[in-house]
Amino acid sequence: MSGNVVQIDNTSKNDNWITNNSGQPVTVACKEPYGSFAVHLKPGETKRITYDVKANVYPMGQYTYDDLKYKLDKRENWEVLREDGTLILKKM
Repeated sequence: MSGNVVQIDNTSKNDNWITNNSGQPVTVACKEPYGSFAVHLKPGETKRITYDVKANVYPMGQYTYDDLKYKLDKRENWEVLREDGTLILKKM
């Protein structure tokens, strides 16, 4: 790296982690105080997301921001599972 380059790590110690253990590709729809976003996860994939969000999990690409029933606080690990054929988020 050149002496003129500053590398910034924009991660927060408060971020959450989500792992997809459902066996299918999924989308996690999230809403935070500053907007909405979606996270796509392949089976077995883990991604970091911000904290203090409402979320819900859907089959890949089939999501809405209207029914976000999970509250992800700070520094939590979550997993996507299939329970009786329904996708759910469960705190690890």
